[in-house]
Amino acid sequence: MSTWRITISRPQRASRGSVSIAALVTLVVGLTIVLGLMVATNGVFLSGKRQVVLCGARSQAEASVNYGYWQVIKNHALVPYSNSRNLGGGSFSVTVTDNGANIPGTIAVAGVGVNGSDSVARLVVSAVPKTPFDFALACNSTLSVGTTVVTGSSGANGDVYANGWLILSLFSVVNGNATATGPISAPLITGTAFASQPAITFPAINTTYYQNIANRSYTGSQSWSGFTFLAPYEVVFVSGSVTLNTGTISGTGTIVCTGQLSVNGSLTYGSSSCKMAVIAAQGISVAANCSIAGFYYTHNGSGTAMATLNTGVVASSGGIGADQINDAGILVTLIHDPAMNITLGQALHLPGYTN
Repeated sequence: MSTWRITISRPQRASRGSVSIAALVTLVVGLTIVLGLMVATNGVFLSGKRQVVLCGARSQAEASVNYGYWQVIKNHALVPYSNSRNLGGGSFSVTVTDNGANIPGTIAVAGVGVNGSDSVARLVVSAVPKTPFDFALACNSTLSVGTTVVTGSSGANGDVYANGWLILSLFSVVNGNATATGPISAPLITGTAFASQPAITFPAINTTYYQNIANRSYTGSQSWSGFTFLAPYEVVFVSGSVTLNTGTISGTGTIVCTGQLSVNGSLTYGSSSCKMAVIAAQGISVAANCSIAGFYYTHNGSGTAMATLNTGVVASSGGIGADQINDAGILVTLIHDPAMNITLGQALHLPGYTN
């Protein structure tokens, strides 16, 4: 701060004293203005500097939510997910949680960016990309059904997807939304028809991954009446085909087979907490009049893995996804399990969620 030296002389005459007083007043007023400008300028400088710091904190917060989303959606990090990173001259922390209980099919990404002594919080609710497991029926090609298919019930849990045209005839009903990359034709859709949409990826079945993480492994074809998982979210790997006969599904887990899955009898959950997924590399066939529970998925690199659904098949709680659908039955009923979300998909090690 500058120091101004002021000297006041004793007036010789009254007229000169009046002039000196006037000059003094002018000088004091001038000093007041100068000092005010100095204070204002300093305030602007400090405000600008703080804005720069805050801008850095905001950038860190933005980076945190982008990082968290990428780790969970692209790198399949398990939720809930938390991490902290240093970035440039600042840092950030991020937590990603399943937000499906509040808004179905979403995650919440909460980040905090720090730069110097300032921090900025950022919360983003983001949709999880759809997978074949989000539908009662998902087809990786044109889905053209000449017989009656009913998905869902009471206007819900019956979403259908086709990577191509979606054509349902006779008395078919979609209790939910119908989505396709091509045109849609159906007698009744209780939700919305989303035609000409971007394609949904049908994830590859990485058999090496499942073989490496399996809790139990079998060589050669296997036949079971129902199935009991011995540990929570157990992975059972079969190098061969699998036949499931009438029985009860107990526990939670996933069966993966390199061959075909044949369901020859009804399969029911032992309790509401039971969950099963079956992943077959060479197709799925469900015999007539079988009532089944669980998520079923078949897919190969050439897009020819087929799910054959015979007359009277009822999938009461789960979903079916396949490259192609063969509706060999007169009436097929498929009801999606609304419990499917990113947490359950990761727990069951479903394709697209963890590998």
